Amino acid sequence: MKITIRKWKKDNSRLEADVMLNGSFRRRYVIPLNVYQHLKESDREKACSKWAERKALTALGESQKPKPQADPNSLTVEDFFPLFQTDIQANSPNTVATYERHYRLHLKDRIGGMLLAELTEKELDSLRNQLSQSRCNKGSTNTKKDKKWKHVKEGAKAKQLLAGRSINGILNSVMSMLDRAHRWGYISKVPKCRYLDVPHGEDSQLERSRYYDRKEADAIVKVALVLGLMPYCFVLLGLDGGLRVGEIAALRWENVDFGGGKLSISEAAVTVNRETIIKLPKMNKKGVIGMSQRLQDALTKLYAISSKRGRILQRTQLDAKATRGIWGEGPVTPGLLKYWMEVISTRAALIDPRIKPNKNPHKLRHTCGTRIADETKNVMAVKEHLRHSSINSSLIYMHSEYGSSIKAALDQTGINPLNSGLKLINNKKEVSNG
Repeated sequence: MKITIRKWKKDNSRLEADVMLNGSFRRRYVIPLNVYQHLKESDREKACSKWAERKALTALGESQKPKPQADPNSLTVEDFFPLFQTDIQANSPNTVATYERHYRLHLKDRIGGMLLAELTEKELDSLRNQLSQSRCNKGSTNTKKDKKWKHVKEGAKAKQLLAGRSINGILNSVMSMLDRAHRWGYISKVPKCRYLDVPHGEDSQLERSRYYDRKEADAIVKVALVLGLMPYCFVLLGLDGGLRVGEIAALRWENVDFGGGKLSISEAAVTVNRETIIKLPKMNKKGVIGMSQRLQDALTKLYAISSKRGRILQRTQLDAKATRGIWGEGPVTPGLLKYWMEVISTRAALIDPRIKPNKNPHKLRHTCGTRIADETKNVMAVKEHLRHSSINSSLIYMHSEYGSSIKAALDQTGINPLNSGLKLINNKKEVSNG
């Protein structure tokens, strides 16, 4: 096996591995930053080569794995999905759960009885149109037999139409299945799929709904403080710390450095099939961030009355309505934090009517990125605090006038910061030499 480690063409600050085996097997991988970023220059190539070797051997084993036995002439989508399900278990739990949810809620009744070969471009267009008219049914999962979930009403009234991005995600799941079926020889070709054209921030109203302005954020903080120290710390971890909801749920007291005013992000909680598991953060990217003074003060007060071990946020009286008393004591889950957010935003709407009740803690992270961009005028500060791999990701979290000016400037020049190695410092463009 020949492994070459070199700079990635799309971003000279990253490394890629080119793996060749017996002249017939070849793979290229962009190496995750956590593999080599913490190492000395002299040790990086060895660590990257070991990582690439493991990755390639895994891929080689997958390519040599015999395909499941089935009759392609009578294979329906419903018959194929269990085979697909078995093959994707190596993916992250979140990805596996997403495929299963898409199939159960949106695909089984619509295309489950169709033959794989019948899924043509025309049928995919028809599926897209059906999904566009479909309403997301909160609480529609079939949980009637589960005693713990009797309070979830089967067939609850639909609230709103499926979002365009949700529809594209469902279509993407279908294309993943068809791609696997083609590789196994069950279909002769993969049909084309026309996705919905979803605007990314062109609509100012949509852009505005993704973050809280200063007055709205102050209302959220006030309500959280009234509800208790736990909800208050939760809001500040999102608003000042910029943590994702899973990272907040998994945060432990060992991750807090009160002396240095730092937070160490090393884990994230994910709920899969109603079971919460702890895994590495998104993109396996650990990091250390600074704490604001009010966040540090809040955590200090909570530490003084806590057990001083284990996870920081524990269940409170806020959860009684959401859980019907079935959860008992213990650490929070991402689902419960979403319920906290719904309660907090609903009560905050009484202070500021512009606030719409929602159960989306990620809006706090968007607010954090926007405030950092406003205060520092430095997109690299946003990238570092939110622990993004590229500037492109950071630009998504900058909804202020400064963020809009940077995006407009990039659109006019046609420069992609990821591809060009562009660094943005204090509203000036500076091209790095790699």
